[in-house]
Amino acid sequence: MSILYVLIPLTITLLLVAVYAFFWAVNHQQFDDLDSPAYRVLLDDDSDAHMQGQAQEEAQKEAQKQGQEQKQEREQESDNDDKTNNPHNTHQPTKANQPTKPLPPDDHH
Repeated sequence: MSILYVLIPLTITLLLVAVYAFFWAVNHQQFDDLDSPAYRVLLDDDSDAHMQGQAQEEAQKEAQKQGQEQKQEREQESDNDDKTNNPHNTHQPTKANQPTKPLPPDDHH
């Protein structure tokens, strides 16, 4: 029986907290538009913010790609400069670098 002296005030306190939370939500327009969030899931992501985000990502990827291409070109140019400007360059073509001779035509049918 003495447990009722604890449970009744606890129940009233929880009820007051729930009522306060409900009125707070109503006053802060939490229940004004219940349908739009449900439809927003079904709509395409063609909003301006989404499209701008995609455009920025594509621009970043393109810039990275161009940067990598420029880096490769500079490396090739520096390699070529090293080979042509080095008076001690004794690089001789190897068999792997030489073009192969074409095979004779196959007359066997």
